[in-house]
Amino acid sequence: MPAFSSKILLTLTLLSGSVVWAQFTTPTAPDCGKYGVVRFTDGSYACERHAAFPWFAVGQGWQTQISMYVAPVPRVNGQIRGVVFDLGLGPYSSTACALGRAINNGAQPLQQGVFNETNFIVLSSSSARLDIQSSTFAFSNGSCSSQLSTALGAGPFFVVIDAPDVQTLEAANLQLIYLYAGADGNQTRQVAVLPVFSDLSGPRWVSTFAETPIPLKSGNPSSNDMSFAVTNTSSVPQFVAVFLYDAAGNLIVRKDTPVLPAGFVHGDQVIPGGYYAATFADFFALSDTAAATKTGTIDGSIQFLGSESKPIAPLVVRNTGNSVTVLQQAVAQ
Repeated sequence: MPAFSSKILLTLTLLSGSVVWAQFTTPTAPDCGKYGVVRFTDGSYACERHAAFPWFAVGQGWQTQISMYVAPVPRVNGQIRGVVFDLGLGPYSSTACALGRAINNGAQPLQQGVFNETNFIVLSSSSARLDIQSSTFAFSNGSCSSQLSTALGAGPFFVVIDAPDVQTLEAANLQLIYLYAGADGNQTRQVAVLPVFSDLSGPRWVSTFAETPIPLKSGNPSSNDMSFAVTNTSSVPQFVAVFLYDAAGNLIVRKDTPVLPAGFVHGDQVIPGGYYAATFADFFALSDTAAATKTGTIDGSIQFLGSESKPIAPLVVRNTGNSVTVLQQAVAQ
């Protein structure tokens, strides 16, 4: 029998009468391969996978959506399979609670309320979506308040996925979408972000960048304005060293983030801890116009390295006018 961790039986906020516990758990410990095995307090089991989004944004024109779906998987003994998505704000997020809107096409219709953690049942071939609409204030005892905040809420977001078997677990997918609306209420930007799964993560990541030097930004509608966010997904505090290399692999600059607090350990899961976010203009202040003579931008690669060689989750974004792109990133050896 594989090793497993214990888990409290969830209070499912979106559980409908047509959904039963046996659709996403199993009475005996399953072979979950590289994924964790959890045992609930009722004695049932599930395969479990963890993920993090390094950054969400809500307020001051921003909203964040998290869309979830489960690809078709075969029924077992005539019963449809499904997963539980457990979603929550990181403990170091700048807002403790948020006003959310939940849409679950496979369970219940629209719901709305204040949360700092919530969950969804999503069955095979169905989907769900969480809209994070506004940050809220929290009482001193940690209980969520319904009083809305005008401040920008931001920080990491954690995800836990439970399913009765590996096939169903790997059929579960999700992404985060940023939406921005101007003062007139019209949405002018949106961009999608994929999760960083803990089983695919590591301490070193690499991506690309194209940044307009500071002297060439002013009045330039095509200015490339890069930014990044990174969160500590390990159980120890660590800073993150951020390196920029030119296209030939030569080091341009290295700067370190502040020390990021450790994540919160809960069984086999590490809920994302401290985070840091900055624009390239503020963090690196690139000003070498000679390096941008061919493309108008300084081009190369960006690398992130956790100081304790423990897992981190980064995000790299490029903004040009109203166009926003999340750049592909990969774990480096």
